Amino acid sequence: MNELRLGNQLQKLREEQKMSEEEKEDDDELFHPGFYIGIGIMFLGTLLSLIIGNLTITMVSNIAGMLIACFYKGILKLLKDVKKDFYEQG
Repeated sequence: MNELRLGNQLQKLREEQKMSEEEKEDDDELFHPGFYIGIGIMFLGTLLSLIIGNLTITMVSNIAGMLIACFYKGILKLLKDVKKDFYEQG
């Protein structure tokens, strides 16, 4: 009986540890390089549009920067897959 309780407690501890690791990964999500790259592209586009006077540059750079900031890991995975496929074909 005690072994069952001990086993259940160990299982609960493992589940809690997995949950805390997932929470840490979610917390680090804002601090990946893609976030800073995306914000930089957005500011650069805004400055260029002020210098040139074309608001289309701001719209395009803001959209691109936002996509990079949000989907950085997905974009990196896509680029790695394309690179791998390119080398496999050649």
